[in-house]
Amino acid sequence: MSFAEGAGGRVASIALASGTAFITLLAVAGSSFTAIAFVVSEAGSEFTLEPNTFRLLSGFGYLTYVVAFMLGAPLAFGVGAVAWRTRILPRWLAAVCFLAGIGGLVSFTFITSLVYIAWILLLSGYLAFRPSAMHAPAAASHS
Repeated sequence: MSFAEGAGGRVASIALASGTAFITLLAVAGSSFTAIAFVVSEAGSEFTLEPNTFRLLSGFGYLTYVVAFMLGAPLAFGVGAVAWRTRILPRWLAAVCFLAGIGGLVSFTFITSLVYIAWILLLSGYLAFRPSAMHAPAAASHS
């Protein structure tokens, strides 16, 4: 049994669950940050935001943001592990996946969460514009 048949399915499941958790929690964090401004702007002078409520909602948004990246880290590690073992991606990109996973785990600083976002953009760009030589084996195997 090869890596792709054995552990590959497990890694794919972890990556799927991690990616889903990341996107869900990032949406919740974004909603909690924008909800305050939306309610205040819609209510106008009729609404008074109590400072402790503001601090509570801001803290919830920040923690949700951090946890989203922490739960997204296994996605980067999973992609990196599969890419390293199967060579489906270049080695340099597999190594960047591991750096992104570390960036996700230490996302309580804004800069390290940018490492994770940069990885998403780099991986997406590579997959969208990869050399055409990588397309040929996949096309030949489906014939």
